[in-house]
Amino acid sequence: MDDYNETQFHRTDPLDPDTDGDLLNDYEEIVVYGTNAVLPDTDNEGLDDYEEVIIYGTNPNSIDSDGDGLNDYEEVLNWWLGVSDPLVFDPDNDSDEYYHFEDCDDEDAGANPGMQELLNGKDDDCDGWEDEGFNESDQDGDGLSDWEEFHVYGTSTISSDSDGDGISDEEEVLVYGSNPLTVDLDSDGDGAYWFEDCNDNDSSFAPGVPEILDGLDNDCDGENDEDFFWTDSDGDGITDYAEFHLFSTDPANGDSDGDGLPDGVELSEMMSDPLVADPDSDLDGWYHFQDCDDDDFERAPERPEELDGKDNDCDEVVDEDFYDLDTDGDGLSDYSEFHNYSTMFDSADSDQDGVDDGTEIARGLSSPVFPDYDKDNDGFYEYEDCDDLVGRIFPGAIEQWNGIDDDCDGEKDEFVNRLDLVLTNHEKSSGTVFLSNREIYDGPYYYESVPLQWDSANESFLISLSGIQPSLGATISWSMSGYSLEMNASENGMEILLLPINCKSPISNLQIQVCDEETSVQRIRAVISEGGYDTEIEWSLIVSTWVEPEYENMFLSTISSPSGIVATIVLLIGIAGGGAMIGAKISRSRELQEALEAYGVSPERLAIRPENKGIDLPEAPSFSWSNDEI
Repeated sequence: MDDYNETQFHRTDPLDPDTDGDLLNDYEEIVVYGTNAVLPDTDNEGLDDYEEVIIYGTNPNSIDSDGDGLNDYEEVLNWWLGVSDPLVFDPDNDSDEYYHFEDCDDEDAGANPGMQELLNGKDDDCDGWEDEGFNESDQDGDGLSDWEEFHVYGTSTISSDSDGDGISDEEEVLVYGSNPLTVDLDSDGDGAYWFEDCNDNDSSFAPGVPEILDGLDNDCDGENDEDFFWTDSDGDGITDYAEFHLFSTDPANGDSDGDGLPDGVELSEMMSDPLVADPDSDLDGWYHFQDCDDDDFERAPERPEELDGKDNDCDEVVDEDFYDLDTDGDGLSDYSEFHNYSTMFDSADSDQDGVDDGTEIARGLSSPVFPDYDKDNDGFYEYEDCDDLVGRIFPGAIEQWNGIDDDCDGEKDEFVNRLDLVLTNHEKSSGTVFLSNREIYDGPYYYESVPLQWDSANESFLISLSGIQPSLGATISWSMSGYSLEMNASENGMEILLLPINCKSPISNLQIQVCDEETSVQRIRAVISEGGYDTEIEWSLIVSTWVEPEYENMFLSTISSPSGIVATIVLLIGIAGGGAMIGAKISRSRELQEALEAYGVSPERLAIRPENKGIDLPEAPSFSWSNDEI
């Protein structure tokens, strides 16, 4: 602005850009914001023009920018407290002349800082407390504070008996525990309210009613039948309470089951049931609870003990009088004979086999209640003999090779000489006995025998075995020089038969080998397997063969035929021609060698090697034979 305008119209200082010192220059105040440039607070509400324009955004020309009745300065102070904003209209919704930030409930005109506190469950005076001042007041004098009646029990603060049942609210709440808002009744008309009566539907239950023995609390004192704890009406030694509650007996009858025994005696002494008549079923003079078996006349206290497997005297021990008694003198107590061995306690030899019971038991080989026999009459009882039906089998008998334990030692055929016992139709060459794990058990033995002879072209050859008992269950396998002879064996394996061989057409690998070898020595082997033993026997056999020499006749007949003659002539011409060519080749090689030697060239120099590449060879000399060929 020019100085004239400043001095004449706006009265600002032309020498000071901010005449009023409010941090807004005179031009901004006059032209931009329309404020008084000579007054720092144009609207005079406590905020200078700069604060209103720049800091708070309020109108510097209006003391109440948001038009809510609060000047901007007051709202700025409340704004810092977080309750008001000079740019936001502050309402008084309930029109009680208290703004919302002053009023604790701006929707309720009855709640504001100027109201008096009432007992209504709300903070009327906005002091942060509800219904304060009523904690100690008791308008109806019923002993409950007004605050408790209103907030806790919901009862009337002006009536001491809210439900009008004749009992004050305080008694219902604090004494009887009843509901002060509900009328309390005496349904059975026995003079006791329901909260005093333990059964308000039955007049026989109420405080002061006499207690009777019925398992119920008649006088409502929290106990059942307490008046009968120590009474014994029938004098049976059991209190009426115990009879009714514990034993279900009749408190008015000393013998409830009518068996002649008082209830108290049955329970405390006889340990019987006082509700069930106690019988003496076997009529031995003892009740069932005294008798260990009231169905057996032979069992009762004080009876003598008998050897019968029963507790005759009811002392819970059976046949105890016979522990050390040996009536028959056989070395066994009567108790053991009866209970353990079932033998006769009054007879030393219960089975009458000539061996007393004690001996049979001690040996443990026979039963003393079954007679022992020697059925095969070999001098040994059946419990000593491993086969009492065969006379040659008994302890000490000579062991045979038969698959049977002849001497009853638990082993079969031990130490028998199998090689001697096997008989053959030809002398053996060698023999060995192996165990099943291939360990040698016996042998090997080599016999001085002449090799056997077999003209295989013209004869059959038979080897047979004997002396092998069927009871052994032995299996026999045959082979010759590693080839199986099972196809040549008999059904029982006891012999093999080798048939003549036609070497022109052999039918097996064995025959092929024999024919190829012509005259040869072969070994025939028999393996007898039984009872974990393998007995191997071998024979040496010289085998001769014959093959017709048919190839000589075939040669003569072939070359004498027309085709044979032609083939022979061709063969001869070929041989002659081949010889001439070979001769010429040899001659040419010799001449070439002479030429190389004449020029001093060794064969090594002719080899194509890296060091010989580019060698200069001299001209070949002129030979007459060479020109002739060209």
